[in-house]
Amino acid sequence: MAGKRDRLLARALYGQTTGRVTAMGKPERVLDWVDRIPEGMTVYCGHDQRSTNGRPLTLEGRGGGRAVMMDTGAGKGGHLSWLDIDLP
Repeated sequence: MAGKRDRLLARALYGQTTGRVTAMGKPERVLDWVDRIPEGMTVYCGHDQRSTNGRPLTLEGRGGGRAVMMDTGAGKGGHLSWLDIDLP
């Protein structure tokens, strides 16, 4: 049971992974879900540091949508990123 619990915890923390490890020692995440974002829709997500220049990384999907990776490493010496949302 402990092995199954550990796999479930890893999935909750890291999402779907490739089974490989990044240079930083973190599980490499699968990003094929970006291709399923519908045209005209943008998904903002954090805790997936992919920025190399201190700005959020935007990924364009095959379906016409896009994902903006908001984690720019502020907790590890990088820049702080945020999103302002106008509410009606």
